[in-house]
Formats: sequence, structure tokens, C-alpha cells
Amino acid sequence: MRLTSAELDAWAGELYSRLGEKLSWTRVSRDAEFKSVTVSMQRTRNQVDAQMLINICHTRKLDPLRELGRIPRWSFLGEATSRPTQVEILASVHPAYALQELTDRLLVRTPKPPGFASWDDYPARFSTWIDVAGTNSTRETLRETLGLTASSMSKRLNGRERFRVDEVIDGFSAAQMDPVYALVLAGAITPQDAGYGANLRKDALLAVSDDDLLTLTMKQQRYVRRILKDQHLAGEYLGKLQ
Repeated sequence: MRLTSAELDAWAGELYSRLGEKLSWTRVSRDAEFKSVTVSMQRTRNQVDAQMLINICHTRKLDPLRELGRIPRWSFLGEATSRPTQVEILASVHPAYALQELTDRLLVRTPKPPGFASWDDYPARFSTWIDVAGTNSTRETLRETLGLTASSMSKRLNGRERFRVDEVIDGFSAAQMDPVYALVLAGAITPQDAGYGANLRKDALLAVSDDDLLTLTMKQQRYVRRILKDQHLAGEYLGKLQ
């Protein structure tokens, strides 16, 4: 559920008082990098995008998780820690990285440190993460908690639509998965906000066991098949245009 105007007002009032400043919605919109009319409209509709809070935290050099934790229903985020396993980390990046690492090991080659793309670069990152860290009921729990249709749920999990901040926190918490890691995958907070080291993904790839790496690549194969199919179709389309 989106933030209510009362939740935003209470949070913003406390924050700016703590900063020694008077609450001004012009200042809030500027710090949040939201248009003033957008802030006003969301407050009027009683449906506030929680990304606003995160943006303010980045502008003011504050900890987004600790500040989100000042919203009473999200208090658990204030002290939340995120420790995704090596396989979880690798499941949510493009399958090519795991396949390349597996190939290097099979051919006894010295692996080259990969240059990973952004955390939200791989569209199916939520789906593959759930395959590794979730249960058979995770998708249904997410859908029921968020009140989404099966189609809308599928679009979010496969990157055709984005999860809102409140959907990430409420949905993945209900599914007993790491909401902090989910916020990073959603692009809502930075890896640094979550306390991740700069080399988290590279270290996970180089340190994962052979058995876990093989299991992961087997679980990712349906996504690899989809990527290759999409690339083939795109190639055919481009060929017709030439």
C-alpha cells in the first residue's frame, strides 16, 4: 500500500525538524526531485510514492533504510541487514555471467573479472531470484499481498513493469524474502544503501562452489532459452528492415 498523506506529513515534519529547518513542501519537492504539483496531487489523493522519501535521503545524505524505518508499519527496515547468498546474488544477474564462469572452470581458464552492468539491468532478475530463494508459493503470496492480477504480477517479475517501493517492501516481506535485496533489484536504493561492498557480485561469482554454479545454470536455462529466442526474433526483424 502506498504511503498515506498522514504518514508523509509525520515523517517529513520530524525529519526537517531534526535538520533544524521548517517544513516546506516546496523544499520537500526539491529534495525529492519530484514536481511540486506531483507532491501536492499525491498528498491530496492520499497515495504517496515512497521513492520520494528515498530521494530526499539521497539529497540530504541520510540512510534510506533507517528513514523508511521511521514509518511505523515499516519499522523493521530501520535495523534491517541484508546478506544474500552467493547463489541468490548470481541468480539475479544476467545468466551469461554464470555460464561464462562455468565455461572458464570447465576449460581450466583463468577467469577475467567481469564488468557487471547495473543491478537492475537484467529484466528477469526477480524471477530467477525467486527460483533460487523462494518457494512454490512465493509468486502467489506476492500476487495476493499486492492485489495484482496474474498478468500484472508476471510483468513485474519479468521486467516489463516496475515494482513500486511499497510493493517491494510489503510483497517480499510477506513472502519471507529479503526486502532490502529486493529494493536494490528494483533500483529503489543503491547497493551502498544496503551495505553491499563494491565487489559483491564479482566475489560471489568467483567464490561460488562448482555444485552451486552448476545448479544455478540449470535453473537459469529457461531464461537463457527465452533470451536467445528474443534475440533471434529481433535479428530477423532487423534483417527485414535492411
